Formats: sequence, structure tokens, C-alpha cells
Amino acid sequence: MKILRKFSGEILSNVYFVINDEKRAVVIDPGEDYALIKKTEKENGFKIDYALITHGHFDHCMCAAKLQADGVKIAISVTDEKCFYSDYNLAADFGREFPPLKADILFDDGDTLHLDGMDFTVIATPGHSEGACCFLFKNALFSGDTLFSGTIGATDKLGGDYATLIKSLKKLKTLPPETNVYPGHGLATTIERELKVNPYFKAK
Repeated sequence: MKILRKFSGEILSNVYFVINDEKRAVVIDPGEDYALIKKTEKENGFKIDYALITHGHFDHCMCAAKLQADGVKIAISVTDEKCFYSDYNLAADFGREFPPLKADILFDDGDTLHLDGMDFTVIATPGHSEGACCFLFKNALFSGDTLFSGTIGATDKLGGDYATLIKSLKKLKTLPPETNVYPGHGLATTIERELKVNPYFKAK
């Protein structure tokens, strides 16, 4: 198994590729740059079968419709699927036009997605968006815009709510300290580090 990270779009969203030993891959938050996705796939010799979306904001899933046209199965929470065809994707706020689509796979809190022989457990963490979630894969947490290194995602846009996000963080605090955190923007961190330095982990 291998985890590969790339940066996508003007906002520099993190795109993660989780690749199994047979060179089949799951892309997490494919972002805006379709050409980057295809280039990474070709240069590294793997095939993307699934795209997991932590939340439906445009900078994390703008190219989902193009990937779906290639045969990639698109998965998002049942709550955030509306972002694929409504202003909840925030694209209009940034002068973007979001290509609408319907998800192939809908999931909810506590579901385990068995994809290419890899298991991703869904942890619902609303607050940044109404249907935001994190994916736990082995000792790796893909946290989207719920948890960053030293901070959290914004809550001042459509679908955001600060109190809800603080409540969501309580789920993440119970994970093993050695859990590696791969956020939607910025540098990787660990639960142990965030328990020490992230002020929002101490918020009530």
C-alpha cells in the first residue's frame, strides 16, 4: 500500500492517492485539476477506480464529473451529495462553474467502504459543511477540511456551523495518538500533535 499526495488548483487543495499492491487506486478529494489526476495516474502506473469525497466544496471535487466519465466511481456522503448540483459546492462564490453530477456511491457515518481490497471507515464530522466526513484507513485519517495542522476548517460559508464542528472534533480526539492525519490543505500531522497544540481540541 502507498499514499501519494499532490496539490490541486489555485487554493492548493491536497489530493491523495491510496494505491494497493496491484496498482489499483482510490483518489481522495480529486480537486479541480483533472489533467493533474490523469498525469499522476499515468506517470505512476496505477489505475483509479474510485474517488472518495470528504465534502462537496468545489476545490475538493470539481473534476469529479470528468473522472466519472472515465469510469471512476464517485462516492460522497448522503448529506453532501446536494453539493454536486447546488450552490452548496461554493463554486459560484469563487467565480467557478461546477459541472453537476450524481454520485455512484452514497455513504453515512460508520459505514466501511471496501474498495480495491482496502477498507475506509467513514467518520461523519459535520461543521465545515453539513455532510463533511473523514476517512480512516489503517492508521491514516483523511480529514478533509475538518481538521488541519494546528487549526480547523472555516465555518462561515453555506452549510457551515462552528458549534457543530467543535462537536465533531470530539470523535477525532478518541482516535489513537499515533494516527497520521492527512488534511485537505496544508501539512500532515498526527492526533497526538493536535491534542497538544490545536486550541480547537480544547474548545467546549
